[in-house]
Amino acid sequence: MGPLMRQILSSREAVEQLRREIDQDVLLAGRLASKDYTRAIILARLGEGYNQSTVAGEAEKIISSYAGPERIYLLGDPIIGEEVDRAIEGDVKKLFPIAVGLMLVLFLVFFRTAAGVILPAGVIVLSVIWTMGLAGIVLGSRNIHVSLTERKQAEEALREILLP
Repeated sequence: MGPLMRQILSSREAVEQLRREIDQDVLLAGRLASKDYTRAIILARLGEGYNQSTVAGEAEKIISSYAGPERIYLLGDPIIGEEVDRAIEGDVKKLFPIAVGLMLVLFLVFFRTAAGVILPAGVIVLSVIWTMGLAGIVLGSRNIHVSLTERKQAEEALREILLP
């Protein structure tokens, strides 16, 4: 199956010709285009090694440039992955200061000294730095959203490091 159209159709005749082509194709009729032509799926196949953030951003630009009365929904691994990344980033920006503040207050309540706050907080900071550093070494530069294949590769790499 090849591309049906490379640009937006401007004439009524071109739209009717496209409808005839869809009706004649068993794979398209009723599947990628609804029988009443009120819904359609636009597929875009991506090559290996695409950047999820770039694909999502460009797809959103394309959708906004053709904005009209119809509703257009984006779906697929790069889109969902980018939405998950954005949601996690937003949650972290909200929750991190709250968690740090609560942690410092609890240290102060329980230990009641400056050293009782600074030493445990320092240990936590160093632990996070080491964890992020090891994750960077083992996993490389990755987004928060990691595919199952990459997780399996990371598990194998950790096994090789930890269990020689």
